Amino acid sequence: ALRDLEFLLSDVDMARDFHTLGGWPYLIALLDETLHDVNNDDDRTAAAAALVDEVRALAATTIGTAVSNLGEFRPWALEDVSSTIHELRNNTMVGDEKVTALSLLTQVFKQELDQRTEAMAGGTMAVEGPSNTIAKAKSRATYKLRAIYGLGSLLRGNPTAQQMFISNNGPELLVRNVLGTLSNVRGPTEITLSRLDYKFA
Repeated sequence: ALRDLEFLLSDVDMARDFHTLGGWPYLIALLDETLHDVNNDDDRTAAAAALVDEVRALAATTIGTAVSNLGEFRPWALEDVSSTIHELRNNTMVGDEKVTALSLLTQVFKQELDQRTEAMAGGTMAVEGPSNTIAKAKSRATYKLRAIYGLGSLLRGNPTAQQMFISNNGPELLVRNVLGTLSNVRGPTEITLSRLDYKFA
């Protein structure tokens, strides 16, 4: 459905109608990891987490395609979708801060840095955060690539979103994430993953 939606939203009129009909907040909500409810560490959950990252990657690509660097759609980057996310959580409030496409696309990079810092007990970023399987790591790397695409579409030519991104330390998060990713040492069985790392960087 997301692949079809991305194709449809490449049309400016359809993207506008999708937003007018209220689809945008639900598309953004797909980026929120907490709504997918995958918390445990067994193998089945690792496979589910990989699928969640695949869904989030498709959502990020769809967001980037919908916005298409058009001036008319620039405000969508900072549109607050927190009420939709609370609704999908069955009104379970998790904080009261504004939730936007920009904040959710940036969140994956912050989470990964936090995991690395925790894994190293505050040391360097040369070690990856916890990852149960190659498939899970690959899906996360793919999501990061798609998140960069989505961020590029939301930020390009959008001074208001750029200011928000900078004030939330977005550039620093990306640079630190890239440096940590490039410092990972991959084994011979992880060549595809290494390629994704370099593509991301």
